[in-house]
Amino acid sequence: MNAGSLLTPEQLKQKKALAKKGDQEAIGDLYGYYSFGRYDQKQSDYWLKRDAFTGEPSAEYNYGKTLYEGGKKEEGLQWIKKSAEDGFYAAPAFLAEHKQ
Repeated sequence: MNAGSLLTPEQLKQKKALAKKGDQEAIGDLYGYYSFGRYDQKQSDYWLKRDAFTGEPSAEYNYGKTLYEGGKKEEGLQWIKKSAEDGFYAAPAFLAEHKQ
């Protein structure tokens, strides 16, 4: 479980302030918080996208899969290919399975 999924209200406030400044760890923690702690799909999707744009390989992969499974296959594959280039272990298997 992501450490961000167990945030106190004060920690949440601090993480949001750091995330506004582009702090990748804070962005990832907010994704975890809204995905696994206080579930909120809209917020989870927002923070996942932000996390992917920081260059975090696992976030790139998860964002790509979200796009792919949501019908945006080409855009999703671009993100998954990027995560593979950045060394995320699951991306090559996904690309091979989908013949990319």
